Amino acid sequence: MENQILFSILIISIVSESIAGALSAGRKGMDPIGVMIIAFVTALGGGTMRDVLLNNFPLLWIRWPEVIWICLASGLTTILIRSYINRLLKIFLLFDAIGVAGLSIIGAHIALDNGHGFTVATISALLTGVCGGIIRDVLCGDVPWVFRQELYASVCLLSTGLYIALTYTSLHPVIVITIVMIFGVSVRLLSLKYRITLPVFLYDGSSSD
Repeated sequence: MENQILFSILIISIVSESIAGALSAGRKGMDPIGVMIIAFVTALGGGTMRDVLLNNFPLLWIRWPEVIWICLASGLTTILIRSYINRLLKIFLLFDAIGVAGLSIIGAHIALDNGHGFTVATISALLTGVCGGIIRDVLCGDVPWVFRQELYASVCLLSTGLYIALTYTSLHPVIVITIVMIFGVSVRLLSLKYRITLPVFLYDGSSSD
């Protein structure tokens, strides 16, 4: 049951991150090949980096090549429905929130399952949750979202901390996943709705003397 839920969350996360990547590529006027490449690295880049660093082989998209087709199909579908994107924005934001929380859980779960502790599990969750977006933004010539005010990495960290803490309780794994998903999705959506952000560091290079 736990693995089935994690698998479902993974698929939703891959689809949502692929759409996010395709939209970023579209804003930069890329052709369909560029869109699919950006969709792929956005959805699977973080997990790939995590697995390489944790020596967790074979990689997901090598072990299960179907996820590549899911990424490509999501990217192409985004191109086809681009005129409807604004109408579907709320649904996309919900999927995005599920992706943030879901990838954090999956990253932490894989690290813990491989015998690593709290610190490595937290880093694993961050890599899984945000590194794909960082690669996407760098390739698109943007400052990564995760480095700006928006609560994105913060949601990953909070969700990961809650997930790891609850794994030490007697709660059933399915209940733990459900609690963390509700928490992570809620924090992400509320931060977007009420424009809750972190303070930024500004430095103009001028001397204080």
